Amino acid sequence: MKVEIAESVIMSWLRHAQGCVVTQMNWKPSPTWAVARERELNQAFDAVRSFAGEAIGVHIFKRCEFRQFLRQTEIEDRHARATEPPRSGDPRSVDT
Repeated sequence: MKVEIAESVIMSWLRHAQGCVVTQMNWKPSPTWAVARERELNQAFDAVRSFAGEAIGVHIFKRCEFRQFLRQTEIEDRHARATEPPRSGDPRSVDT
C-alpha cells in the first residue's frame, strides 16, 4: 500500500507542481532503446550480485544476466509537459 500512496503523490506532484499533462506508471523498456553507460551498469550489477552472495549469502539475480534484468524491469514513471515537445524517436512522441 505504501507503494501505491507514493505513486499517487508523485503523479499529483508531476501534474500540479511540474505542469505535466500526461503521466503514466509502470512502463516496460523497449529492447530498441539505447542503454547509457551500459558497461558501468553491468559492472555495478555484477558487484551487487557478488556482494549479496558473499556477504549475506543471498544469491540475488540467480542466473539472470544484466540484459535480461533490464528486459524484466519496469520504468516507474514517464511524463510529458505541454511546454516540452517530445523529440523524434522519444517514446512519448506520436507518429501521425
